[in-house]
Amino acid sequence: GDDVNWNFGTSATDTWLGTVDTNWSNAGNWDQEIVPRTTDKAVVATAANQPTLTANVTISTLTINSGAMTTLNGFNLTLSSFTNAGTFALKGTEAVNTAPSGIAGSTITYNATSGTNLVFSTWTYRNLFINGTGGTFNPSSAVGLTVNESLSVTAGTLNTTGSNYGITASSNVLING
Repeated sequence: GDDVNWNFGTSATDTWLGTVDTNWSNAGNWDQEIVPRTTDKAVVATAANQPTLTANVTISTLTINSGAMTTLNGFNLTLSSFTNAGTFALKGTEAVNTAPSGIAGSTITYNATSGTNLVFSTWTYRNLFINGTGGTFNPSSAVGLTVNESLSVTAGTLNTTGSNYGITASSNVLING
């Protein structure tokens, strides 16, 4: 009925449906018909249209389900809890204040196509893909990179030589870029 978009200051769990387009900020893409607010939990489910940020976002919790994908597209993400069972794509220019809890099979993809971009060294990756033709990707600290499943560089440059940053990969490593 007409009982939508009521906000009494409480948090909600908003699930991505992607029924309109890929725009995170379009309320029509969310089951509660509101864009997740700072106190809300966002759940990204598998849909024909997967969300892409069009502005900086602050939410309480983000869960990316298996088979689903969220793209930052150069915009920052501020949150207190983050579970990734799907794919999380970023350029490496964004700020993300909380490391994801990566579920087996989950993927983080860095896809900037130019410039020098950071790969978060404080994160532990399940699957890490570097896929940015023309981009150079540098670990953000001397901690190096830890990848618990597969590391794949298909386009761009993963630069660990500047400070001899280490890479620990538990399974497959593919360098094809």
